[in-house]
Amino acid sequence: MKRNLYNYNMKVYYEKEKEQQKILEQYSKFELIQSQVENKKYKIIDKTNSENLKFSSIYFYRYFINEVKTLFSPLEIEYINDEITIINKNELLEKLEDKTFDFFKKYPNKIEEMNSILNDIKQGLKYENFEQEIDEGSIYPYIFKVEKFIINDSIKKFENKSPEIISGYNVPTTMNYFTKKIHRNKIKIFFEEKLDENKVSLEEIKFEFKKEFKLPETEPFEFDFIIKGYYIYNTETKTVEKIEVDKEIKFYKVTTSTKRVLELEGFDENETDEGRTYDEAVEELFEYLDKLGHKKEIDRQKFENFLDGIAFSEKPKIFKTLKWYIETNKIGFLELIEGERDRIYISEKEVLKVFEEIFDI
Repeated sequence: MKRNLYNYNMKVYYEKEKEQQKILEQYSKFELIQSQVENKKYKIIDKTNSENLKFSSIYFYRYFINEVKTLFSPLEIEYINDEITIINKNELLEKLEDKTFDFFKKYPNKIEEMNSILNDIKQGLKYENFEQEIDEGSIYPYIFKVEKFIINDSIKKFENKSPEIISGYNVPTTMNYFTKKIHRNKIKIFFEEKLDENKVSLEEIKFEFKKEFKLPETEPFEFDFIIKGYYIYNTETKTVEKIEVDKEIKFYKVTTSTKRVLELEGFDENETDEGRTYDEAVEELFEYLDKLGHKKEIDRQKFENFLDGIAFSEKPKIFKTLKWYIETNKIGFLELIEGERDRIYISEKEVLKVFEEIFDI
């Protein structure tokens, strides 16, 4: 079993007629347990201290929903073919039934409101697509989705169906990815999700909404969205260390923005690699540059070992110096020993290209 403890923060902002207000801020902590035997199964255990939930009669609905959600632990999830399935719904329902009377005793002046909320949740667990609610507003699906990209890292674009745009509907979208190496063992995976206009256009969606809300055809109706963000993924431990998801939806006259941030407990975004600095490595670099200038062979493995000893953050400076030397001296010849054979590169462009490959730029 692979176990990771995460901190999660979500903020939701509502904007109408250029006036913005924060309507929700939520903190939580949970442990994610991933089955090593069947890596499509996950167990999510809520570690949030529910005593820290701040009570206000104005926001009782949100407060109470958060309190009820503490019962949904552990949440056992199966993620197959981009779909979430909760596999312990019956156990969660039993837990909720057992706790209902305790809630009534705890908040006797809110029984009618609680009863409505509890009935909706129970019905959702029994008959409706409770998984859709998880998809709409949580961070869980993003933890699972990254595996799809990592397994198929040669593919930079995926077709998707997002439940996050219009509640109750899976809107066809495209997910675009690109990566950047930020650490010896870490990559930053950027993503952007937009409407797949090959499947449906914005104008078609706006037309259907106008019909549904009985609005005149000439009524201005704004609808657009974008979901973007990034992952920080540790390639050595095969762990998602951070996810940030920013979503903005424009709907009619309202704009709703959501920011979700998930971080592994103890995560440090400014962590640097150990290794030699530029000043410590530059003398040895010039030994290789001297070989380049005199058309002497260079052992690729030895050069890569030299690079491995340099701190990741210092490598761009090393490459910049190497590139400057090649361009200034018009180095158009390189004999590189690769194992038991030599490779010869003739032209400044080819020499630069092979060093870009070695530096992974």
